[in-house]
Formats: sequence, structure tokens, C-alpha cells
Amino acid sequence: EHPSLQVQGDESALLGLLDELKAGKIGALFVLGCNPAYELPGDWGAFLMKASFSVACVERMDETAEAVSHVCPVPHFLASWGDAEPVRGHYSLVQPTFPVLGEARPVLESLAVWRGRPAKAKDLVQEHWRENLFPRSPSVAGFQNFWDRSLEAGYVELPVPTAPAGAFDASR
Repeated sequence: EHPSLQVQGDESALLGLLDELKAGKIGALFVLGCNPAYELPGDWGAFLMKASFSVACVERMDETAEAVSHVCPVPHFLASWGDAEPVRGHYSLVQPTFPVLGEARPVLESLAVWRGRPAKAKDLVQEHWRENLFPRSPSVAGFQNFWDRSLEAGYVELPVPTAPAGAFDASR
């Protein structure tokens, strides 16, 4: 009933991406949270260079950052806001324990800027929780109360929404 949603790789999709990179079919590629030029077999660094536009969102320069056309410095995850659903129906909050150092910007904020709607990461996470999670909270009065309780606990457990017939379910 509550499957783990962690580490959900898809090797066939990765091999498909590799084929498309080799063929020069990838116009833009964003790499986040991994270092394929180091972690994967073969010469991924050379394949990454085949994308017309490639960005590595990284805390520090690594093999993938060396191979892409652009590097977007991101802060350490302990200096950022975020959330996760590691187990179906269990939502956790990530909140900064120290300020962003240097000229890094959280990925959420970069994505907001790139889509033309700049916003702070905390505001984006809070907006997502207000629109998508709070309505599923059965007994908490008011969003601020829900947010404060969730922030204090670090997580919230909510009923799993039922998907309409034929809807895609990533956990299967």
C-alpha cells in the first residue's frame, strides 16, 4: 500500500538517451543530482558534448560539469528548500540548516527564473504544499497551521489520492 519511491532508475530509458545523444538528436539536456560522465560506463563525457545545449546543476565541478556547455552552481542540499515523497503518502520537507554560500542558486529558483516567474525556493515549496497537499489534509484547520505542523515534524502523512481509471502510476 505504501511502496518506496526511492531509486527508480530505468536502464532502457537511459540507453535510449545515450542513443539519442550519439545521434545528435538532443537539443537541450539538463543534468541534476548525478555525474554520468563518471558514474556510467563508456565515454558519457563525449556523448554529453553532442547535445546542442547542456547544463550541469552541480555543487562543485566534476566530470560531467567539465563536459557540458553550461554549469549552474547549486548550493549544498542542507542550504536549500525542497520536499520529497520517499514513500507513497509520506511527504517530507527539506529546510536549510545554513545559508547559501557563494554565488549558488537552488535549482527550484533557477527553474522559476528560466520560466519567467522568479521566486524563492521556500515560496515555491510552500505554494506546492498549499495547492497539492493541504487539500488532502483531513483534519487541519487552515494552511498556516498545516504548514507549521509539517515543518515542525519534518513530514506529513496524507491519504493517497485515487487515480482515475487508466492513469499512469509511476510506482508500478
